[in-house]
Amino acid sequence: MITLRIATLYFSLSLPLAGWAGVPAAVIKETGQKAAAQLGWVPRLKGIPTRVLEKAELDELEKLLDRPGGLKAVGQLLGQKQLTQSALEHTYLNLAVRRNRIDKVSALVFWDRLSGVEGFAATLRKLLGNNPKGAAGHLYELQMGAAAAGEGFNVLAIGRKFHDGTKKALTDVDLLLERKGRLIAIEAKDYASSTIIPMDKFRADMDSLKAFSSQQSKPVIPVFSIRRKPEDAAVIQRLLKAAKERDVQLIIGEPVGQMEKIRLLEELL
Repeated sequence: MITLRIATLYFSLSLPLAGWAGVPAAVIKETGQKAAAQLGWVPRLKGIPTRVLEKAELDELEKLLDRPGGLKAVGQLLGQKQLTQSALEHTYLNLAVRRNRIDKVSALVFWDRLSGVEGFAATLRKLLGNNPKGAAGHLYELQMGAAAAGEGFNVLAIGRKFHDGTKKALTDVDLLLERKGRLIAIEAKDYASSTIIPMDKFRADMDSLKAFSSQQSKPVIPVFSIRRKPEDAAVIQRLLKAAKERDVQLIIGEPVGQMEKIRLLEELL
């Protein structure tokens, strides 16, 4: 065994020397083994951007994040550096690993499957925020996107902004996919099973999905995604009723399983 540094990602991964060229399944032996398995990852690695931040620069950014208003300051400093989009994604991934928002294998999964996708860098940036619930939601969006890419969907955007005609400000579609000429617009929710579901907000988000669908020139499958099944059976019935009334598909489960269900929906709808 030999410890190698994957380009300048600063992730120390123990790999057998003979398998280095393809970044093989040995990578999955890292601490993120469970997450990688859930995402159904077949390892490969895209090229690293030419201009990336050095370790000392990342150290400086991490110190900034510890200060009040640190995330905003980091964004401003990175803007001054005029990084390419891939280098910006690369930087936020490194910071997410350093801040224990994601593990090393998940970082490689996201880099491999989502680099270059609209909204990827912005979602990684949000992941560094101090709101644990918000961070969990953004992580779920990334996991759903990575799972979708692994199932053969074209990931068009994470957090595509649009105006739904009812909310005062712009809203967004958490995940926008394309496959076989059809769009899949996903609103993704990651709540604990015991959480009291804000049905009014969920209904409004379903309405936004329908509004987005009506604005597209291509056919759209609107999907309301919930990671964990609510404990209250009555809540599930209310969710099913709201989804049926709006012709929205309600899907519950882990990312890979959800993508398999969406593939089946494509055949049925």
